[in-house]
Formats: sequence, C-alpha cells, structure tokens
Amino acid sequence: MGRETAHLIRFPKFSFAICVCCVLVFGTLPIHADDSDSTAASSDSTAEAASDSTAGAASAAAAPVGSSETPAKADAKKDDKTVITIDNARSTTYEKDGETGDDCIILEGDVRITVAKGSTKTTISAQKVRYDRVTQMMYAEGGVSMEQTGSASGNDNATASSLMFNTATLEGVFDDGRIVQTQTDSLNLPSGSTLIVASDMFGRSESNTISFKNGRLTFCDDPDPHWHIDASRIWLLPGGEFAFFNALLYV
Repeated sequence: MGRETAHLIRFPKFSFAICVCCVLVFGTLPIHADDSDSTAASSDSTAEAASDSTAGAASAAAAPVGSSETPAKADAKKDDKTVITIDNARSTTYEKDGETGDDCIILEGDVRITVAKGSTKTTISAQKVRYDRVTQMMYAEGGVSMEQTGSASGNDNATASSLMFNTATLEGVFDDGRIVQTQTDSLNLPSGSTLIVASDMFGRSESNTISFKNGRLTFCDDPDPHWHIDASRIWLLPGGEFAFFNALLYV
C-alpha cells in the first residue's frame, strides 16, 4: 500500500522537495449565526473589545508601589488590546443571543469595520455583520472583503461569501473565498509577482498559517492563468513555504 505524500515548495529558490508526512484534514465549517428580531437602538461609532483572558477584568489601573510590572509588560498588555471601529453601517441594532444570552451588535447595509490590534489592522466590509461582545466573534456575510496590513504574513486581501472572525486572536474562517498576497518579508516573491489562492474554504490560525480546502494556487493574475496548482489541501506556512496534498500542476 503506497504512502501519502505532501509536496513542499521553498521560496525564493522555487525548488521542489518531496517529503513523507502525516497530513491533517481540516474540516472546520463556519458557524452561521441565527438571525432574530432586532430591537431599535442608536449606535456609538466605536466599540472596544479587550482580549484579556481573565473573565470580568476591570479597566487597567496604575500599578501599585512595589509592583513587579515593568514598562515593557505594560506596553505588551496595551498591544494585546483589540479596538473595533464601526466606520460605516446603514443600521445598527442591539440584541441578546437567543441561546447564550450574550450581548450582540447587528450591523446592516454597506458595513465597514476596522479591527486594530498591535501593529495589525484589519478592515472588513460586508452587507451584514453580527458581533458577539462576550465571545468577541464576528460573523460577516454578503459580499465579504477583508484587507489586512501590518501582520507577520504581510499584506493580504481576501474576498468570500461569508467570514467567521475572532477579533481577539485575528483568526478567521472564509467560505468560498479568494486571497491575494503581495511582496512580504515572509514570502520572498519575485519582483512584480502576486500570490493568488482560491478555495472552497480557508482559514488563518493565530500562528499565521493559512490552510485551504480544495484550492488553486498561481502567481499569474490573468483571469485564465497560464499555470496553476490544484490540490485538495494547501498550506501557506510561516517562513515562505507551501505544503500540498493531492496536488496537480497544470501548464
């Protein structure tokens, strides 16, 4: 019985290597939030969400005398804070989740939201966005687009039919999406090249690993690319490497 293999491409040398490895199957599906009756309410244009894992933590106060907290630690805590800004929305309502009782914000109509954490800035546009203030999970649907700058993986642009996004960890799952990545420090592309990957579903982890299900990868931005790689699984790994499972090269 033959062994399954995954193919690894290392940049910038573009040399192919084959290695035997254990392949994980990613089957996570986005969770679609149930719509419920909205209650009219006015909206502040800016919402802030703290990613402090301690439940019920109060706003940070000055450290007491003799505290071991250093300025570096204080700066690190500040960088961990997530700030969510509502740039645009035609309507805003507040409601409680029917199952959990969590407070939720419902935004509809040409929604544009900015999520800032540390040096990373993520802008999400969609027709409808539901945000759970307790879990810090955001669900967007309807012509979803996302632009992310300042992350370790570089500058990304993604489109999808729906998106489940964790505003605390900046992890996300895209349904029926396409991601475009330009020159970055982690991915040493040739001058003028653009990485394009389309797939049925893909997700980004907190470690900036992006996994694609039933994906197509190319550096050709033509509508009908001159070449592409189709694979049942594609992983974009930190350090400018790719891994493929069940891959075919078309030229």
